[in-house]
Amino acid sequence: MERTGKSMVSLIMMSLIRNAIGGGTFDSADVSGWTDSNWKTLYMLSASHDLAHLVGYAVNQNKLPCPDKVREAFGRQIMTAVYRYGKLNFELGELRAALNDAQIPFIPLKGAVVRGYYPEPWMRTSCDIDILVHPDSIERASAVLEERLKYTPSGSTTHDVSFMTPSDVHIELHHTLIESKRAGSADEILRRVWQYSSPVGGTCEYMLDDGMFYLYHLAHMAKHVCGGGCGVRPFLDLWMLNHRAEHDGAALLELIGRSRLDKFEKAARELSEYWFGGGEPDDDALQLGDYILPSGVYGNTENRVAVCRSNKSRFRYIMSRLFIPYDSLITLYPGLKGRRVLLPFYEVRRWLRMLRRSVMSRSINELKLSCQLSDDKLADTRKLFERLELSDIVAK
Repeated sequence: MERTGKSMVSLIMMSLIRNAIGGGTFDSADVSGWTDSNWKTLYMLSASHDLAHLVGYAVNQNKLPCPDKVREAFGRQIMTAVYRYGKLNFELGELRAALNDAQIPFIPLKGAVVRGYYPEPWMRTSCDIDILVHPDSIERASAVLEERLKYTPSGSTTHDVSFMTPSDVHIELHHTLIESKRAGSADEILRRVWQYSSPVGGTCEYMLDDGMFYLYHLAHMAKHVCGGGCGVRPFLDLWMLNHRAEHDGAALLELIGRSRLDKFEKAARELSEYWFGGGEPDDDALQLGDYILPSGVYGNTENRVAVCRSNKSRFRYIMSRLFIPYDSLITLYPGLKGRRVLLPFYEVRRWLRMLRRSVMSRSINELKLSCQLSDDKLADTRKLFERLELSDIVAK
């Protein structure tokens, strides 16, 4: 494969990340003759996926001829990653102690678990802490966080309650793993999460079985892919789970099959092996990579609009943005849940919210983009999601 432009830079980025996590060597000849522009592009791309600390670590370890300004920027990202981990680890300890003292069973999720598979825990960055409690414990757990830890409530959704700590760490206290209708056939299995967990020692802390953690990670990836992209980091997590966590292979395959995420899992796993293990991807994995790489950590509007528009005419798409279905609107307004009769009033409430300048500008830009997307982009997106069998997870 010829390496030119951004394609070359992205492949070098993956090679450096692979080197940083101990998965391979790096040949400095690959960046010989690089211009300042190449290095800046590498920094910007890795930063957009919150992986600049790993790339910078490999640049330093291999003593690569990086321009001073770019090296300094990488250095700041490394220090920020270490600092963020320190704050997160402290708050996680506080949460553990508070929930254990209150005798509230809980399960750490996402980065709190997967960073244990990285060579150093600071290497797996995160912007928040996710904890799962039983639905009937959510109010009591929330009270513990507010009263004992002095956390400040910062909103709620249909599946979690958010808090900010005094040190500005975002906490998501979940009572279900993923919003209803956003995990496809995996939804019912994920609702039985406590059946797939076991206590840690004599504490109230539980840990997900490796297979369930893998499925949850996969379903969470799929949800964000359907929402416009998930960034590169979840694929690195997936590589870690496949190489450094123990699984009952047959049981995991059966779980993924029942969740109807097998096609997506295969493409995601092959893409992770291509990026971080030097494997050979198939066409679905390569197309998934082309969809993910430009989108950054949180995806982008172009992808999100392309997914939503891929099976709709412009008119149907516009109408779908004006009149949001109940299952999607309750994510924005949790107070609507169980009160479907109030749907028209919440639609109006949303329209009034859209009159705010920032929201209106974003909505207008989205509608303009929906009209500008090429037929090729829409067709490619539709075919990819059909092949990966993700259509029933796409937010309507």
